Amino acid sequence: MKFFLGVALSCVFASMANASLLAPNPFVPKNSFLPEAIKIFDFTAQRPYDDGSLPQVSETTKGIYELNYGAYKLWVDCATRRTIHFEFAFKKAGEHLPQLVSDQFYREPKLPSYCQQTSALPYGSGYTRTQLVNAKFFAAAPFEKALSNTMTNIFPLSNSPGPFKGNIGGFHLMSWNEVTDYVWRERLEGNISVAGELHWDESREVLPTHGLAAPAWISITVVRYGNNVTYAKSFIVPN
Repeated sequence: MKFFLGVALSCVFASMANASLLAPNPFVPKNSFLPEAIKIFDFTAQRPYDDGSLPQVSETTKGIYELNYGAYKLWVDCATRRTIHFEFAFKKAGEHLPQLVSDQFYREPKLPSYCQQTSALPYGSGYTRTQLVNAKFFAAAPFEKALSNTMTNIFPLSNSPGPFKGNIGGFHLMSWNEVTDYVWRERLEGNISVAGELHWDESREVLPTHGLAAPAWISITVVRYGNNVTYAKSFIVPN
């Protein structure tokens, strides 16, 4: 068992047949997204929706929309403007690829405006725009890397220093980055599938600039397949 800053739960299970990634959620079908590979798209310097193919949007339950971005899926609750669940899967990566970071953020043009965050600008109020599905996973797919900066894939992560004074970048950001780095390392070892849930404390106030509240914590499960053995590890990151 490995424990690091901000991670309250970390478990490893070997030989887990038919491992289920999804926490119980009445809006999300179980085992709904385990693709075998990333689909690679052509990329131009224009707004990254010009081909019109992604995301594929469907209303799974009244007010709950599923957005299929090709290599990953998101579920959005219109009533609260929140992304409540995310899933993605990748084949094994043989090497570290260039990690380009874009500072351009977009609202999702295929989702009704009332369902999503009201702005793509920085949050302020002690929060940082943070990707649920990290752009560095798409180093070989620039089109999907650009899609990862839509606000449906962005949530407000606290940049407070936490209990450690002088913590550059914030306690919670360091914790989230640890999880992201773990996912990347696992991809170097084998095929992976990942699923996560965002959880709220309903007493939190809505951020007036974006129309949604920050989640209280995020749970994420990472499953790696290889050599007839399945490894699973789960994390809880506070916010």
